[in-house]
Amino acid sequence: MRVFADCLAFSICLLKTFRLQSLHADLQVKVRGTEHRETILLLHGGPGTPDYLDEVAACLAGRFRAVTFDQRGTGQSLAHNRSYAPADYLADINAIADHLGAHTFHLFGHSWGGLLAQWYARHHAPRLRSLFLCNSVPGPGQQWAAMILEESVFIIRKATLRDLLRISSGWLRGELLGSDTGWQQFYKTVWKYYFSPPTAVPPLASDWVAGIRAEPVRGTVRAVLKAPASLLAGLGDDLQVPVGVLYGERDFLQRSQKPVVERFPAAAVYGIKGAGHVSWTDNPAAFRAVMDVFYGKFKTG
Repeated sequence: MRVFADCLAFSICLLKTFRLQSLHADLQVKVRGTEHRETILLLHGGPGTPDYLDEVAACLAGRFRAVTFDQRGTGQSLAHNRSYAPADYLADINAIADHLGAHTFHLFGHSWGGLLAQWYARHHAPRLRSLFLCNSVPGPGQQWAAMILEESVFIIRKATLRDLLRISSGWLRGELLGSDTGWQQFYKTVWKYYFSPPTAVPPLASDWVAGIRAEPVRGTVRAVLKAPASLLAGLGDDLQVPVGVLYGERDFLQRSQKPVVERFPAAAVYGIKGAGHVSWTDNPAAFRAVMDVFYGKFKTG
């Protein structure tokens, strides 16, 4: 986070925000580096949380027109049809790219956003200039279920009893009752364990927490679980653009890395020493070095 401080402060001055209507959704979009020709679109994780990729966007805005947004139903974005099927998410991505006149673009996905990025690559590969999967969850169906189990075991081993009770009660209220505050409690408590060590977690803004919503969490997870893991089979062989895969040394995703790495045999694979699930905060210098290496091969301006 320290390494990004200067570029984040600078990019705030150049930040442009706008609202965009997609398929049955109104999206809150932020753009940095508007002077650049090449576009990179960043997909945050969750699902159900607002965007948190400002630091990554600021890092990349020196090279690209860097675009972030609150996914449908989260933060300041609305989902009028209350639908969270993959097709809706992909339509949102295309709507943003089309609005910006980006016929082709780079795609960066973190955590759940990494799976969404792979989903996009499966259906819209000709639009991609590159694909970068940062601490990505592996895939839909059984792979998603296995990832949740791995995350749960990790949290149980790391969390205090008090936090485990808050996580459990938040999940029960959020999942069974559809409570926004339940999921807010869940994510607010789990969030610290995505960092290494958990005490390094930056403070969460109250408006960010308030933007966590039960509907997109529940709707997206149900859609992901219904999809077969085979949906992404062979994607790495079919995709004809550079692919980067990154995981933190202490990420809760350990076994879940294997399907992603095996899916993209030609990918550049990076490990971030000492980092958890939010690599750019845990080891910012190493993360910045990876961004420079991977994206340095592209001529941008």
